[in-house]
Amino acid sequence: MSITVIVELNLKADKLDEFELMCQGLLPQTRRRPGNLGVQVKQDQDDPARIIMIETWRTRADYEGYNAWRQDRGDFTVLAGMVTDTPTRRFLDHVPV
Repeated sequence: MSITVIVELNLKADKLDEFELMCQGLLPQTRRRPGNLGVQVKQDQDDPARIIMIETWRTRADYEGYNAWRQDRGDFTVLAGMVTDTPTRRFLDHVPV
């Protein structure tokens, strides 16, 4: 069963354009990673510095492997300079209703 990962970021106001450029370069890589079923980036209408990423992965292990790959590349270090606090992550299962 696939999982959905919700990542919430609070960007520094002066980093919005830089974040968008970074996403344009990195998201195609994310979409090609083993187990990735899709990723969307949403921006809060009332607070444009609040970003929500919605990622769907085949398994949590696929996501964890991807996350370790990003960490090893140093991508999270770059992201840390763009955010006001630590991003939050939630792991969601599908509820068959």
